[in-house]
Amino acid sequence: MRIAVVSDSHGSWREAEQALAALKPLDLLLFAGDYYRDPWRWAQREKVRVAAVIGNCDWGARGPEEELLELGGTRILLTHGHRYGAKWGLERLLFRGLEAGVKAVVFGHTHVPVATYGEGGLLLFNPGSPSHPRGGNGGSIGLLEVERGLITPRLYKIDELKARRAGQSAAKIHFDDRDEMSYNI
Repeated sequence: MRIAVVSDSHGSWREAEQALAALKPLDLLLFAGDYYRDPWRWAQREKVRVAAVIGNCDWGARGPEEELLELGGTRILLTHGHRYGAKWGLERLLFRGLEAGVKAVVFGHTHVPVATYGEGGLLLFNPGSPSHPRGGNGGSIGLLEVERGLITPRLYKIDELKARRAGQSAAKIHFDDRDEMSYNI
């Protein structure tokens, strides 16, 4: 199962849309909040299912703050992260994931891409922001490939995905000096 992950588009969906085109085919889009309305028109046009949550900038939007998902035999928690202090550390997100019995917590809020593992091999995954990046990383989105309990997370720079669409190769964001991380949990 190929799952695109986007967060914090803040009304600027065009960057995400261009990058998502380079990741096709997709089975699902996870949207981790801040402009909850952004992914729906694209998903309808592309015939891709969406699971989305609201974030701290989704004033008046009606949507869930959290979603517990069963995807490819794997339980994933989708949340924005602001209620768990994501800007100040990942501990509360880790504890929430352990409490929920999931294999991965997908979150946003910080606008900084993260793919790391905590206690029990729990994946903490933030795609960053496609249009309002922080931390000097440039715009980014994520991809989770889920198969038989194996989650392979990937983080991509928007500019590199655009280059892929133009026929050049796209590099993944490196984390821990590896191109990608897989963890059988």
